[in-house]
Amino acid sequence: MDRGRTAPLTLDPIEGVEPTSLVLTHLDSQIAWYDESAIHSMTWHFRLRTLQILTAAVIPVTQVFVPGVAARITAGALAAFVAIVQGIDSLHHYGDHYANWRATAQQLWRERFLFAAPAGPYKGFAAHGSEALATLADRVDAIEAQENRQWHSAVVKDESATLEASRTK
Repeated sequence: MDRGRTAPLTLDPIEGVEPTSLVLTHLDSQIAWYDESAIHSMTWHFRLRTLQILTAAVIPVTQVFVPGVAARITAGALAAFVAIVQGIDSLHHYGDHYANWRATAQQLWRERFLFAAPAGPYKGFAAHGSEALATLADRVDAIEAQENRQWHSAVVKDESATLEASRTK
């Protein structure tokens, strides 16, 4: 797990492949984007969750040390803050994005590794030849298409839930 890592992955050149290869350039840019986006989402998700936990833990304490009406007002304000922080996390889907983007970055990274080896589906091809590059392009496209379908499904689900909530009012 990469919870402690805050810098993007470093991608080494692949021997025998032009660094300007369109397929490799695209793959490396996608790995970097998904990796950086996963780190960003993870950071915000854990910051917001930590803030929620700490704020929620303070609410009972206010009932012990703050007398009368002030205790109720303080507890209410803190509870509202917890709800707002949860709403921000839910609105931006930081936790969901982190998991999905981390998985996609790892899939792309694995595909790059197999291509560089050459191993797996690249084993039978001339090392880093045009057939191997075409296979890499196809497999990267399939990974990206899968992630796009997951994203689209989540968006449609959110829109349906919002529409349903507006109808029940």
